Amino acid sequence: MTLGKIQIEKYLNYLLLFLLPTQTALHFWPASSLVFGIRVDYLAPTLYLTDILFLILCVHWFFWKRKRFIFNKKTKIFFLLIVCLALVNTVFSTATIPTLYKWFRLFEMAAFYFYVSERKDVFSQAKTVSVFFYSAIFFSVIGIYHFVFGKTIGVPFNFLGERSFTFSTPGIALVKIGGRNFLRAYSTLPHPNALAAYLALTILFIGERLLKKTNVFKIAGLLIIITAYVLTFSLSSNIALLVCFVGVFVFKNKKTRKTLKYLSLVFIFISFLFLSFSKNRTFENFTFPESIAQRIQLANASGDLISGNFLLGTGLNTFIINEVKVNNIFWQTWLLQPVHNVFLLVFSEVGIFGLIFVYYIFFTSIKKTIGQKDTGLFLVLLFVLTTSLFDHYWFTLQQNLLLLAFVLAILPKERI
Repeated sequence: MTLGKIQIEKYLNYLLLFLLPTQTALHFWPASSLVFGIRVDYLAPTLYLTDILFLILCVHWFFWKRKRFIFNKKTKIFFLLIVCLALVNTVFSTATIPTLYKWFRLFEMAAFYFYVSERKDVFSQAKTVSVFFYSAIFFSVIGIYHFVFGKTIGVPFNFLGERSFTFSTPGIALVKIGGRNFLRAYSTLPHPNALAAYLALTILFIGERLLKKTNVFKIAGLLIIITAYVLTFSLSSNIALLVCFVGVFVFKNKKTRKTLKYLSLVFIFISFLFLSFSKNRTFENFTFPESIAQRIQLANASGDLISGNFLLGTGLNTFIINEVKVNNIFWQTWLLQPVHNVFLLVFSEVGIFGLIFVYYIFFTSIKKTIGQKDTGLFLVLLFVLTTSLFDHYWFTLQQNLLLLAFVLAILPKERI
C-alpha cells in the first residue's frame, strides 16, 4: 500500500471519530415504525453517515489489508451466547422487524468495538485525544449558538444532522432563566441530555491526558466544551459527575478499589428500587415535575412488561410498541419513548438473560480499569452507569452507542 493510501485510511478513521456526534442519516419508515400512525425514530431502520464510513473502513481492513480479528476462547463463548440470545429473542419478539434492526445495530457496535481494539496503529492515545478534543470544541460551538440565539443554525450544519427548530417549537427542551425561556443546547444530537453525556464523557476521557502539557489553546478549548455542557442544563449528567467526584476517592483507596468490580450490581439494584417506587400507590397523589412524572410512568410500564416476559423480554427495540398495551396508564404521544433507565429497558426487551450480559460487560470493563489503576477510564464507566439510571441514550442512540463502544474498546488488558 502506498504512503498516500495509508494516510487516507488514517484520516478516514479520524474523520469517523470526529463525526461520532452527528446524526446525518437516511430514515426508512415501514409500518412497524408507526405507533398510533405516528413515526417513531427509535423504530425506524436508519442508515447513518457514520455507518457508511465504518463500512468503508471495515471492508478495506478485511479485504484489502486482509486482516482478521483474533478472538480468545472466552470471547468466542461470549459471542456465541450473544448470538443464541439474539436468535431466541428475535423468534419470540412481539415485533420482528424492529428487533432484527436493533440486533443488527448492536452487532455493528460489537464490530466497531473489535475494529478499534485491533487498530492500535491508528487509535493511539495522542491522536485519539486530539481528535476528540477538536470534535468536542466544534460541536460545542453549535450547541452554544442554540442557547444564545434560541434557534438552530441550518445550512450547512443540517448536513451534519442538526435539526431545524427554535425555542418556540412545541416539545423542544427549554430552560427558564429569570422568567424567560431559553433553548437548551442540542448541537447535532437528538437531545440536550445526550449532548451533555457526550461532552462529559469526552472531558473525563481526554481531560487528564490533555492537560499533561497545558497551553492557552487547550484551556480555551476545554472552557468552550464546559460552557456547552453547562448550557445543556442536564440534571442527570450533573448527578453523574457528582457521583464521579465521590468515585475518585473510593478508587484511590486500595481497600475499596477491588470491590468496585461489582459496582454494576449496585446500579441494577437501584433500578429495581425505582421500579418499586413507580408501583407504590403511596405517591399517587404527589405532583411531580413533568420529566420525573414521565419517568415514573415509563418505569411503571417496564414493570408490567418485565413481569409478563421475565426470561426473554418482549423483543429488542419493542418497548414503545408494547407500552401502549399497558391498560393502567393513560398514554400520550410524548410517552412514545423507551423507559429512561437502561437496565429496566434491557430487562423489558431482552429479559433476565439480557440483564446478565449487561452486568457481565460492565463487570469485566471495570475490572480492567482497576487492574491498570486508570482513574479516568473508571470514571467514564461510572458516569455511564449513573446516567443509565436516568436515561436510555447509551442503549438507543447511535452517537452515544458509538462513543461507548469506542471507550470499551480502548480499555486495557484482555477483551471481554
